[in-house]
Amino acid sequence: THIIGFRGAILGAVENIVRNAVKHSPTDSKVVIKTAVNSSTARIEVIDDGPGVSPQDLKRLFEPFFRTRQSAESDTNGGTGLGLAIAHRAIELHDGQIEARNREVGGLVVTILLPTPD
Repeated sequence: THIIGFRGAILGAVENIVRNAVKHSPTDSKVVIKTAVNSSTARIEVIDDGPGVSPQDLKRLFEPFFRTRQSAESDTNGGTGLGLAIAHRAIELHDGQIEARNREVGGLVVTILLPTPD
């Protein structure tokens, strides 16, 4: 099974998500990447042990230039708030879906669903 699309765009989307997960997780924690494929969908989950995101921020996480207060306060690299917006757009261009949700035990799960052709 495979995905048809622009390799660089999909790779960039996953890279942005993983980079954010690493950035917002404690130094001694792990970021888990899970993949699954069935006859119609490829699923990628990036799971971190960070603080998670407030419910009101979760709704806006993929908006261009949006940054959570935590992200803005902890960022020493001058982030712009474009990484997740770019990831969102890349996945949508491939007829996929991307969503984020908080874990019950803390942290964030970002899920990407991409169609696999017949």
